[in-house]
Amino acid sequence: MLSGPYPLVTWAAPFCAGVWLGRRDLASPRVRRRLLLIAGPIAVAVPVAAWLMAGRLGPAGPPSGWWQLLDDVPHRQMPLWLLSATASAAAVLGLSLLLADRAPRAAAPLAAAGRLAFTWYVLHLLVLHAAPTVLRTGSNIGTIAVVIAVTMVMAVASVLWLRVASRGPLEVVLQPPWRRG
Repeated sequence: MLSGPYPLVTWAAPFCAGVWLGRRDLASPRVRRRLLLIAGPIAVAVPVAAWLMAGRLGPAGPPSGWWQLLDDVPHRQMPLWLLSATASAAAVLGLSLLLADRAPRAAAPLAAAGRLAFTWYVLHLLVLHAAPTVLRTGSNIGTIAVVIAVTMVMAVASVLWLRVASRGPLEVVLQPPWRRG
């Protein structure tokens, strides 16, 4: 709850932001543009501000004590990184939805994968637990290639799955019993 690699108290803020975003009218082009135009600059400005503050105010070397709050290194659970990551996700969502408006057929496989998001999330955690080095290719290019390959497999598998079922296998579990069928 309070400590460990992904403490619940830290991740409550991005979770709430995601719930709030999910309740917006994401079909509205105006909402999509706002996501991109507001979240995009925040996603860029926060790491720049963290870098400037750490360089001018912080001690040399890894931040410690109160200086850790200026840390924006990924997965250290510090506020600036969480803000930047959440803003990045919102900006990517806005951009993706805007691009999907322009090329709906090209976006359809990714939309299908999005309909199975919980299934893919759980599956990726199981894969990373079973094979923790699967993304450690030794290079950024190699890691990007693996992510692209996995995304393509997920998209194709999702399209095929949705041809025979209306929901993903774990998405069904999330529905109330009276709505299953």
